[in-house]
Amino acid sequence: MDPLTLATAAIAAVAILLIAVGIASSKGGSGVTDRLERYASGRVEKTKTDKPAGIAELIAQSSALASLNRVVEQRDFGANLAREIARADLKLKVSEFLGIWAAATIGTPILFFIIGFVMPSFQTIIALVGGLLLGFIVPRMWLNRRKSSRLNAFNKQLPDTITLVANALRAGSSFLQAIELVVRESRPPVSTEFARVIREVNLGLPF
Repeated sequence: MDPLTLATAAIAAVAILLIAVGIASSKGGSGVTDRLERYASGRVEKTKTDKPAGIAELIAQSSALASLNRVVEQRDFGANLAREIARADLKLKVSEFLGIWAAATIGTPILFFIIGFVMPSFQTIIALVGGLLLGFIVPRMWLNRRKSSRLNAFNKQLPDTITLVANALRAGSSFLQAIELVVRESRPPVSTEFARVIREVNLGLPF
């Protein structure tokens, strides 16, 4: 394999990796809707005194990415994926997760191809197809595993949470005050989800 092909493959792999890292670490966005979304999900807004935006922030503030996110979330697939991302407590938009998914799907066989210069067995068709499937499957497996582990943790804490709410109501507290008590006295993920309820109620959403 000539050096030019090797350099091209390496640059492509690094570029895909940088895009994936940038999207995964992004927490930005602009506009009233994005601000409300960050508030409802507990994402912290950066102030003007913070350091200048880097690659991650520039990717997150991309109008193309925002438009893609709006289009995707209007589809049934996007709505279901957004629900799963929320259940997994990931600070990602649907378009950002899809970007990571695509980067993993494309980047894994490229990585296998590069490794193949040291271990030739990784440059076979079977290995490259296997890398493609691996990159396609792993992000979904990671999302499902994170969602399942968080749901199991929530279920284990649920009996104590119900007892805490019941005791607060018996003591004369309102239901909202009981939820605030749960946020103060419980651990994640229960405290995180009940805090989300309080934020959404403060934004005007019904219980």
